[in-house]
Amino acid sequence: MFDHVKFGVSDFALSKAFFLNALAPLGVKIVAEGDPGYGIELCPERG
Repeated sequence: MFDHVKFGVSDFALSKAFFLNALAPLGVKIVAEGDPGYGIELCPERG
């Protein structure tokens, strides 16, 4: 099972709806949510 998964997308709301619908048959739900971001590993300022 995945703890979390991160994808770069051009339309966050559309992508979120797509993945929620696609993963619903597996019982996948959002349990926590924050502002979209790339994280430290992809942040240009931090390398």
